[in-house]
Amino acid sequence: MKKLFLTACVAVLGAFSLNAQGLAYRAEIGGNVATKTISGDKGSLEFKNVMGLRLGAAAEYSLSENMYLSGGLNYVMGGAKGDNTLRDHNLTIPVNFGGRFAVSNTFAVSVEAGPYASFLLAAKAGDLDIKDQRKTFEAGLGISVAGEFQNRYYVRLGSDFGLTNIAKNTVGDLKYKSNQFYLSVGLRF
Repeated sequence: MKKLFLTACVAVLGAFSLNAQGLAYRAEIGGNVATKTISGDKGSLEFKNVMGLRLGAAAEYSLSENMYLSGGLNYVMGGAKGDNTLRDHNLTIPVNFGGRFAVSNTFAVSVEAGPYASFLLAAKAGDLDIKDQRKTFEAGLGISVAGEFQNRYYVRLGSDFGLTNIAKNTVGDLKYKSNQFYLSVGLRF
């Protein structure tokens, strides 16, 4: 699964470089609110939210006047609060299908959705390194909406929903998943 997703990402980014016409780039920075959930047949436990940093860059390839495909790379700081503050650092590769719709000459709304792959860089509980207790790969789905000004500046609100169990060793049917909600500002060029 990992190899297939990475191959698809490389193919999408390769297609961007083959045809620079209809290609736009963007960079963004924002805040991230992360939560972790442990669930199983006996119920679920949701940890308190943790705020973090989100940095990203992406390329958009125009498919038509209003539709595009985007691929990017994001640094996402996540975590959760329980007895200790859990903090994780990930590199995320989203591949999204998007639509951009003009409201006026200077304002547009865009909506994006698609899968993402996330790779764990570091994980800590307080001062204790817990990276060895986590899987290094996570897959999920993301969705976002953005208000764009003068086809250059934007404000994006979105969410990433983890679909895979990120704990290496669990008892029974327990699943440990991550979700992110974010608000960012960005620049298209």
